[in-house]
Amino acid sequence: MEDLPITTSAGWYPSLVDMRIHRITSFNFLLGDGQRRLKSVYDLKHRRYIGNTTMDPELSFIQGNLTGCDSGAMALDPFCGTGGLLLAAAHQGCWVFGTEINYQVARAIGRSARAGETLLSKEQSIFANFTQYALESQLASIILADSSQHHLWHRRSEGLFDCIITDRKSVY
Repeated sequence: MEDLPITTSAGWYPSLVDMRIHRITSFNFLLGDGQRRLKSVYDLKHRRYIGNTTMDPELSFIQGNLTGCDSGAMALDPFCGTGGLLLAAAHQGCWVFGTEINYQVARAIGRSARAGETLLSKEQSIFANFTQYALESQLASIILADSSQHHLWHRRSEGLFDCIITDRKSVY
């Protein structure tokens, strides 16, 4: 092995001119494994059903991590829309519930949010998104309800939901 001189960006250290490093040994361990591929797997361009306010998949997964959505947990999105946050929680292993006040969004009826499409088809729904990513077994229910009235999250003390994941600023 060739000796490597000790240098700085400014040049040689005058007192260390004769010192040489003969061998460098390091011990490393893996702190974590990135999930960068999920951004392209869950890309909105390829998702079956999206709305005007569907959250970017990368932000959905970040938010899922921040709220502590772990495998086996019960997660609620009180304003689920097209289910973007629910998909991220389901991918992490949560059983997901969503509530949505807008009947047309919850049932995927009406105009499409995609450029060039006019009306939604039968292949576009929240359930179709879960089927697309083989997560339909993690979808517990989508409830058509006003989240300010049903008080599902107030049962937290009873242990109904382990995490609430949402993209709206709301006071609970």
